[in-house]
Amino acid sequence: MSKTDQGQHRARYTLEFKMEAVRLVKAGQEASVTARVLGMPKQTLSNWVRLAEKGELLVLTLVINWKKTSRDQAPSISSPCAWTTGPIKH
Repeated sequence: MSKTDQGQHRARYTLEFKMEAVRLVKAGQEASVTARVLGMPKQTLSNWVRLAEKGELLVLTLVINWKKTSRDQAPSISSPCAWTTGPIKH
């Protein structure tokens, strides 16, 4: 049984939160201590540090946020204005 099946939800973190957590680790604070203080899994923080070192943390966060926003704000098929870039011609 997965965590979501047990009523737990995946945590969502802002880019600013991720960047600050990574900054703390890069400044010398232990990842385990930082994760405990921030109330998050150590492995998640370690993943962020690894992605940041490769320059991929920002890109991954933007893609995830874009997918979520696109899914939540998809235009309605019943609204023709949502699918056009200009005025509707009759």
